[in-house]
Amino acid sequence: MVSRTKLLIGSFIFTLVVFIIGLFIGFQMDKLRVNDLSNLLSESDLNSQSYLINQDFYSVFGGDWCKNALPLAEKVSLESVRVGRLLSSYESKKFYNEDEYNYLKRKYFLLELNAFILFTKMNQNCKTKNHMILFFYDIDQGSSIAQGTNLDELVEENKLVYVFSFDRTYTQEPLLESIKTQYNITKSPTLIINSNKKLEGFTTYKEILNSLN
Repeated sequence: MVSRTKLLIGSFIFTLVVFIIGLFIGFQMDKLRVNDLSNLLSESDLNSQSYLINQDFYSVFGGDWCKNALPLAEKVSLESVRVGRLLSSYESKKFYNEDEYNYLKRKYFLLELNAFILFTKMNQNCKTKNHMILFFYDIDQGSSIAQGTNLDELVEENKLVYVFSFDRTYTQEPLLESIKTQYNITKSPTLIINSNKKLEGFTTYKEILNSLN
């Protein structure tokens, strides 16, 4: 009886130690993920500020703002893509600090929206012909994941195509609801092409390409 009790106590202590170690590792992994995202978001935010300051400088002192606009906008877009991919790779993993994760995700949403606005202004003011795609997705949805892969391929093969991705189910940023209402977004995946074409459900590479013409 004593041996059985000792065995149970020993098993309990062992399980508790394993649980505590797992919890510690989880928190450490959380810190690494948050640091990765924070660093990328800070860099992206800096590039966005640089773009806006350049715009203000040329509007006050004159000069060819458009000459510098495209390289800066592309930098903002590339950073946004990097952050989005990193965030997506972490979304399927549990975060112990949900508040920190939600803060970073909201910051990414605003960064993505800002990049879309920057490219829209550039198309209007510089007569550029960049194609802009708004991609509304659901996390862990098979068709959304496949659509994202499709869009990555499209961007890699077409230099004038830029994709701005938004989690349709995200509720922490009120502005997203306004955007969804404006484009009548009711399902995922949904693509808004150049603000005037809407493609609902999974869309093939060829169909997207045809819609750009």
